[in-house]
Amino acid sequence: MTRQRLAVAVASEGCGRGRAGGVDDGHCAAPELALGFDRPLDPRWQVADPVALRRSPGRQALSVWASRSPVLAELPLTWDGGPAALEVELEVDRVEWGTKISVVIAEGDQSPWLATTIGGFGQTDRPETRVAFGSHEPMLVVQDGATVRARMAVYPGLATTIREIESGEQRRRLVSAWNDATRTPSPGPLSLRVLAEAVEPDFVGHVWVRSLRLTGFTSDSVASNADTAAWLLAEGELAAAVQASTSAAPGSAQQVWRIDAWLGLGEVERAAADIRNLLAVVGESGPVYDALHQRLRRGDAAAWLAARASFGPRLVDLVIDPSVSLSLRHEDVDVVLHHLAATDPHTAPEDPLALQRLVTIDYARGLALMRAGRLSAAREAFGAAYARVTGDRPFPARDKLHTRLLAEQLDLAAAMEDRAAALRWIDVALTTSETPYLALERMQSHPGLSRLFGPDVWARLKAQVVAARP
Repeated sequence: MTRQRLAVAVASEGCGRGRAGGVDDGHCAAPELALGFDRPLDPRWQVADPVALRRSPGRQALSVWASRSPVLAELPLTWDGGPAALEVELEVDRVEWGTKISVVIAEGDQSPWLATTIGGFGQTDRPETRVAFGSHEPMLVVQDGATVRARMAVYPGLATTIREIESGEQRRRLVSAWNDATRTPSPGPLSLRVLAEAVEPDFVGHVWVRSLRLTGFTSDSVASNADTAAWLLAEGELAAAVQASTSAAPGSAQQVWRIDAWLGLGEVERAAADIRNLLAVVGESGPVYDALHQRLRRGDAAAWLAARASFGPRLVDLVIDPSVSLSLRHEDVDVVLHHLAATDPHTAPEDPLALQRLVTIDYARGLALMRAGRLSAAREAFGAAYARVTGDRPFPARDKLHTRLLAEQLDLAAAMEDRAAALRWIDVALTTSETPYLALERMQSHPGLSRLFGPDVWARLKAQVVAARP
């Protein structure tokens, strides 16, 4: 269907054919609802997670973070039954793998009807940011800092959907007919929702939503029953939000809201005190701990200072979780160097998790020191971690850390052009590997090692492998 024919058909539908009740009131234009963020939020918004969703008057945008809370905010709507559209304009800040943020229109607990989704996909350490319409094509890959406009429009009388995305010079447009599986809600009450996902609380995703434009909908004039503290925090009224949450129960989501407000006010000591109280109640798991973890992972200086003052040795949990990933984000290098001190080699805790934290601290310090070019100090940190890994005391991620520490120390020896150390770590790696032939091939193709050793050394190493495992 051409744009011209579609425009004529839509105009016809909008003049009564597709309206609820099928009555032509003489007004052909579908209702429009424009939501900007240059003024306070409509009081009919129900804000469920004000730590993840907040209006920024300076940017005149809605700040939205990935969260383990599935619904961040919701606005009641009424659909008139005619042509309907959801248009979202946003700016990408930072989207890590395993995070997703969506703006949708849905009926009750049903799957979204209209949707725009942005998320991190692909490889965990090299994700790509994709913008799409839920699970529907088209899809666009964008970079941090990109501005995106996405519009999904449906025309019930024509059984047609149009999806459009544009970012810079990139443009995608798809016109599709409905099929038997297409589900359309009945005219009447629906909801505009801001949704979020995060596979793990370690992962960070953030966008600025500049505007929302809805066609075919009106916002119900219902009395607001918004939580006062949530509303104040979402509006950036931090001091008032603290006052409104003074009665928050220890270990509750509302206590995380208050911690967020303290951090925004720069009250590091008060935030740290609240964090200590919360950790004493919730421990190291559960939805409230996850919410705190995600808030502290955002990278602002106040959050790291408060975390250092409250987490103690557990601070490393916010940087590297061996059960999830052993990679160190580039933005965490300074955090590790400034906030994680080297461990005492004589400390030998009975608790396996406490022992794992000591290993992880020295491992993280080794990675950060390598990034900082302090290779001798990195060797010392890796050595301290490796001494505990090869000791007699087991802990959950021991094998995983052992493998990674071998690889990092081999890389470090190559970077330092230390032939003796490199040969020593090659020998350990081949001795402990379940697939020594494959391990030898990988090391032989290592650029740094190939510069250190010629064919005669590799031939001798292969002969040793053959002799040990013919």
